[in-house]
Amino acid sequence: MSIRFKKITTEIAENTKFIRIDMIPFFKNYIKKHRTILNRLKKSYKISRTILTKKISKSNVSKFLIIKGKSLIIDWLNSMFNFRKSDLIVEVKPGGTSVDAIIKVKYTYNEKEINFIKNLIDKYNLKEDDITTEDVCLLFLSESVLCIQELFNEIIGYEFSLMMQNDEIIPTDGCIQVLIEIVTRLYV
Repeated sequence: MSIRFKKITTEIAENTKFIRIDMIPFFKNYIKKHRTILNRLKKSYKISRTILTKKISKSNVSKFLIIKGKSLIIDWLNSMFNFRKSDLIVEVKPGGTSVDAIIKVKYTYNEKEINFIKNLIDKYNLKEDDITTEDVCLLFLSESVLCIQELFNEIIGYEFSLMMQNDEIIPTDGCIQVLIEIVTRLYV
């Protein structure tokens, strides 16, 4: 487990107590503080307007996500929030229309990360009835993915929202696997 993982989970606990409504502005501020990573990602994944108009239009954003979305999301989660690439699986497939895409993200929290999260819950006197280790694992992953929306919109050049479709938490042999499914939706 990295120092950065410890640092961000501790900051989230201190500032939000893992309450989702408080986590959203925390993540926005966190991203603003890490402009270097944000700018690198923008440069790495930005496509020129001429290429965009020739190959990717608003009507086939799912094509962009299928081509670049997996690497963008892995890079985002690893560099911005320090999720380990080795335990991170991202799958992007077309949705029901050429505008929609389905993004599936799976992350396996290891025993050290789980114990650290449990210690944070104890340290900040969070009641197990209110927030569980599994809840924290789900919230941390899902909010980390959902907050990529602004970067995604800037890269693609259109306004889309990312919405949670499904989630699943699977505790296994000292690990917790979290699976989330997110869909893209065009703002109208």
